[in-house]
Amino acid sequence: DVSIKWSPAGSAVLVYTHTTVDTTGDSYYGSTGLHMVHADGQFECGVPMQAEGPISAAEWSPNGRQFVVIAGRMPATATLYDMKARPEFSFGTGHRSVISWSPHGRFLCLAGF
Repeated sequence: DVSIKWSPAGSAVLVYTHTTVDTTGDSYYGSTGLHMVHADGQFECGVPMQAEGPISAAEWSPNGRQFVVIAGRMPATATLYDMKARPEFSFGTGHRSVISWSPHGRFLCLAGF
């Protein structure tokens, strides 16, 4: 499976990949990955995860200059990244799998089970 999330301004895209088979044998549920591509073709990379395990969620900030990823086995790690996919801030670990930004981008809710 592949899902694509465009930044609000359309200047970059996050590409989430999920395979049903994990060739490493680490997970019965397969493996996940996240890639970032700038629309002008000047930058692309795999987003480095701060924790081993599946990617639960990824969401752009409303201004499109940053994005948050929740990754890893529970308790999962939430990380804020910049437009070059560099980690800017870690929100630490917790039992969460949902990211929701306020419309103006001032607040961020990390929630889950």
